[in-house]
Amino acid sequence: MLFVDENTGATDLAMDPQNPEILFAATYQRQRKAWGFNGGGAGSGVYRTVDGGATWTALAAGLPKGEKGRIGLDIFRGDGRLVYAVVEAAGRENGVYRSVNRGDTWDQLSTVNPRPMYYSQIRIDPKDRNRIYLLGSNRGFYVSDDGGRDFRDVFSAIHSEDHALWIDPDDPNHLIVGGDGGVSISWDRGQTWLFRDNLPVGQFYEISADLEDPYTICGGLQDNGHWCVPSATRHRNGISNRDAFNIGSGDGFYARIDPTDARTVIVESQEGRANRVNLITLERQAIQPVGVDLLTGSDTRPTAVRHVSDPLRWNWNTPIVMSAFDPKVLYTGSNVVFRSADRGVTWKAISPDLTAHVDRDTLQMMGATVGDRALSRHDGQTSFSTLTTIGESPLDAKLLYAGSDDGQLSVTRDGGQKWTNITARVPGLPANTYVSSVLPSRHVAARVYATFDGHTNDDYHAYVFMSDDYGQTWRSIAAGVPDTSVHKLREHPRNARLLFVGHERGVSVSIDGGASWTSLNLNMPNVPVDDLLIHPRENDLIVGTHGRSIWILDNISALEALSTEPMTTDAFLVPPARARLLSIYNPQAWFGGGQFFAPNPSFGALLDYYVRDGVNGPAQISIADAGGSTVRTFKGPARRGINRVTWDLRLEPPVPAAEQPAAARFAGPPPGPTVLPGKYNVSVMLPSGRTLTGQLVVELDPRLHVADADRRVRQTSLLKLYELEKATAAARDAARGALDRAALARSASEGSALTRLQSDLTTMLNTAANLTRAIDGYSGAPTADQRRQIEWIFDDATKTIGELNRVLNADSRPPIVLPRRP
Repeated sequence: MLFVDENTGATDLAMDPQNPEILFAATYQRQRKAWGFNGGGAGSGVYRTVDGGATWTALAAGLPKGEKGRIGLDIFRGDGRLVYAVVEAAGRENGVYRSVNRGDTWDQLSTVNPRPMYYSQIRIDPKDRNRIYLLGSNRGFYVSDDGGRDFRDVFSAIHSEDHALWIDPDDPNHLIVGGDGGVSISWDRGQTWLFRDNLPVGQFYEISADLEDPYTICGGLQDNGHWCVPSATRHRNGISNRDAFNIGSGDGFYARIDPTDARTVIVESQEGRANRVNLITLERQAIQPVGVDLLTGSDTRPTAVRHVSDPLRWNWNTPIVMSAFDPKVLYTGSNVVFRSADRGVTWKAISPDLTAHVDRDTLQMMGATVGDRALSRHDGQTSFSTLTTIGESPLDAKLLYAGSDDGQLSVTRDGGQKWTNITARVPGLPANTYVSSVLPSRHVAARVYATFDGHTNDDYHAYVFMSDDYGQTWRSIAAGVPDTSVHKLREHPRNARLLFVGHERGVSVSIDGGASWTSLNLNMPNVPVDDLLIHPRENDLIVGTHGRSIWILDNISALEALSTEPMTTDAFLVPPARARLLSIYNPQAWFGGGQFFAPNPSFGALLDYYVRDGVNGPAQISIADAGGSTVRTFKGPARRGINRVTWDLRLEPPVPAAEQPAAARFAGPPPGPTVLPGKYNVSVMLPSGRTLTGQLVVELDPRLHVADADRRVRQTSLLKLYELEKATAAARDAARGALDRAALARSASEGSALTRLQSDLTTMLNTAANLTRAIDGYSGAPTADQRRQIEWIFDDATKTIGELNRVLNADSRPPIVLPRRP
């Protein structure tokens, strides 16, 4: 085993292609904390083993003699003696090194080594020893064709900042690169690239949603700006990348959508660079407070006026809040809190420095302060003692909280005139622990929640606290939350007992006000959740993950009900949410594997019911209209816990799927007609005999404006076709039975006639089904031609079924009854 010291780890490993017992390892001495970074030391180096890792030898001849930082390695597949290293070092020793004798000695070839802490990836073409790739260009990557002496900066036309490169060992023209923008493929040695946008791997820091229908989610992504995407589309393919649109650049963080004007969004990039964006024109105005006289607290003037001894310090992910009382009012924070009453046109500082104002030059890392010449000094941590979270009470506009990266928690109850530091009142919290979120309750004015993240101090405990007296006393509510960094807490807008936390392992939920927690990952991977929210109208839980994009848990009413219904109740039906008769388009489009589609939410009615103990056998579900007539029955599970079924807002299919004629299978079995808008009664009968009841409201698509008379004409036409389809299907089955009997007892001519009748009825059934689909695809009244087609189908059915009934009468079989004409 290779071990250097407690501050050093191995960051790269390369195996000799001719001898797997020979490996090269790069070690890297570094440490990162919330306040900074030191990226080098004596522990960094290159090591070789010739016995499969049993023993290791440090390699130094020709490599930089002083402290080194991050090192990347690669070995030429055609000759294991040829080894390359990109070495972070001070001054001119920084750069690319080569060994031609398996690392015994090294020669420096180049000083090119872009941002070593972030990249340090070097690759050799497996069939051309002179072709060297070096990642880290802001335009793409660096390429050398002379063995690494000279590099040229290649523009790749895809997102730069790459961190991984694979070269096909059999075809070096074939490259795959991975980086901050995703994954791309080249088949011509990097001249052109195919960006793969079918991977849901977005890294969302912050998210928000508007109140449109369907609602739009906007959020900021790591190095990919700000993007918005609809929560649903009105076509059956689902939600694709083409439905998303970009509204901001840089490292995207907050995107606050004005709830009274969905055209206006406040976006924020790194270090407080805020903009107000018009989503229609995509015009934007920079609104970051650029300076303030902290001695007088005067309004910010057009030019930066910063107190010389106390400049503003901004967190990379600067908090920005839109007031719940007036969306024109904004709060943002550097090391002080700013307030704007006019969407960022003017700002006023409303606090002193609320951080501990730590001089990080006095802090120690790896046993010493981080000197001016430290390698990659504070890379990725431009400032410290900055605000990380601001919370405005939804019940009191003058009640504000703020938290910082150096562990300070403060409150004001008078709009910022006086602030109180309440950090010391949080029990069991290590000093200087990063405040990841503070959330004033929307149910109790004195209640506030706070979460903390200690991972940069090797502290992976879950810190979740609650106060019911404005932060004067706190209690931990973390029991059941995994031991990991906690990022956000959210309170249900209607139910104070229903809480959610997002953390490094996903989402946890509490239905008892934080007394206990359980995982809510369900089908979502165990992935860091940086932000989450509950949509106030749809009651959806929306989650922004760091690595698997945005996830939505549709309609969490079941969780809301669990937190109010006694858990001792043997069963209950969750009050159904409204359902929509949406007009959905089925596009003629094919994408293969090149396009990602997220599924749309269910287009039907979601029905949730709780069964405490679970029982064998299915639940019988019945839907009846306001008059008590049953419109649909189906079965559902009766498992322990929450069960969910979906009603597609249609009557029973006119023909069972197993009895569909072959000609209809491409389009699927004929569905029953959609019901009309209105109130419907839901009944769930469990195998135990217990019946659960509730009421469901079905609404018309809000985009449609159809006269009620036209809607009813359409419904009458569909119902007549529906009854005709059922009669035609019954007639076809009767003809099949008569044909079976005729084969035994009748002449060939009689059998031929029955075969013709069966074929005619199948054609008729398909014709009726196709006409049903055509009428069903439009929410208004049928056309005159469609009404004539209904008449023609009834004419054909009358003739054909009449002929069949004569055969059935001769067999003493009951006749097929035709529905009345429309």
